[in-house]
Amino acid sequence: MSFIQKIYAKEAELRGNSSSDDDFLMGRKKEVQPLFDRFKEWLTDKHEHAVNSGKFGEAVSYTLEYWDLILNYLLSPELTPDNNTAENAVRPFICGRKNWLFSGSEDGARSSCFMYTLIENAKLYKLVPYDYLRCLFERIPYARTDEDWMQLLPWNIRLTPFEDKGDWVIN
Repeated sequence: MSFIQKIYAKEAELRGNSSSDDDFLMGRKKEVQPLFDRFKEWLTDKHEHAVNSGKFGEAVSYTLEYWDLILNYLLSPELTPDNNTAENAVRPFICGRKNWLFSGSEDGARSSCFMYTLIENAKLYKLVPYDYLRCLFERIPYARTDEDWMQLLPWNIRLTPFEDKGDWVIN
């Protein structure tokens, strides 16, 4: 736990003090890489003694087996030491999974998945989902080219908060 705590602490410090992605990655390589190196030494030592020791031995073996993939974290500023963001994004979907039984068909389930993905991406890019969906529904009929569609993606769009001007009037 102490290795992981140190990695998290250094990650938070670097994120708070870095002025650019390149600066952040240089700091991560300089200050977090040695923590990973020491952690791997510790894991290797424990692996020799804990190979057949139940769950702990399994966890150590699993971590060492995927070590090269774990180190990809050091190469990308978007990655974090854990997958909490993804887990938190999926949690509402998982909690509502019994509701998905009522999608009506495979196409209905696919549509639900599509809408859920739009909403979670809007949240990821700090957009209010209601405002983002309203904007999409208003602009989609006018999207003709690939460029038009690209402009509607949550990382390309700028929204102002929606202001309700009153009830819809239906003639």
